[in-house]
Amino acid sequence: MSLNTRGATKKPPTKRGRENSSQSEGDISINIEDASELKSKLTEMKNCMLTKEDLKSIVSDITSSFLQTFREEFSSIQEKLDQTLKDNENLKEENKKLTLELAEIRSINEHEKLRTDEAIRMANYNEQYSRKNNIRVLGLQNDSDFDNKQAFIQSIQRCVDITIKSEEIQAIHPLPARDRNKPVITLVKLSNTDIKRKIMMKKKQLSEKGITCHDDITKKNLTLMNRAKDTDICEKAWYFNGQIYAKAVNKVKVKIDLYDDIQHKLSAAQNEK
Repeated sequence: MSLNTRGATKKPPTKRGRENSSQSEGDISINIEDASELKSKLTEMKNCMLTKEDLKSIVSDITSSFLQTFREEFSSIQEKLDQTLKDNENLKEENKKLTLELAEIRSINEHEKLRTDEAIRMANYNEQYSRKNNIRVLGLQNDSDFDNKQAFIQSIQRCVDITIKSEEIQAIHPLPARDRNKPVITLVKLSNTDIKRKIMMKKKQLSEKGITCHDDITKKNLTLMNRAKDTDICEKAWYFNGQIYAKAVNKVKVKIDLYDDIQHKLSAAQNEK
């Protein structure tokens, strides 16, 4: 047994201790480097991280900037609003001034209208007054070879019992005819109202003999008379002694003027009755 033991070859022990030690040292070195790098990154991250004071500062800066911008915008809006209010007040004053001026102009226009109406009324009255002794006659013979004055006297005296002197006729002449097919109108200007009244009192008899006599009425009075006739409650309208009269269906008679509301005037006269 001793021979076998001796004869047996002993293997030298494996030296693992140094290799393991080197590997461990390498691993530790790597771990240290990683830890160092991690620490560096953490430090860097820590340095990059915001502190509470940093956040307060940032929020304060943002708030201050916002408030400054808001104040500037608000100030601008306030200025515009103040200017708008000022402009509005100026417009109110201008409008008030224009309203007063317009009221004054209307008052002046109304006054001038009244004056104009009165002037037209007086002019029409004066024109009608100047025609008070005039007569318009249809049915007379008008010939250049005839003496119109004598033709008128003879025609009237032949139809009715009236004596007319030549000197009682101030003027006589035919009016221009717009329509040749219509009878010629002869305008006779008499010297006084008495001779005119005598002739006009016989106008019905003269009409039966073919001679028609009318008052010489102004155009405005003719228009007024026709306007009255077109009124619903007017039964009759006529001229007398320089004025126009109208009679309602209930026989109420009123004197009417150029600018009267004829319907209202006749209605008022009916109610008064």
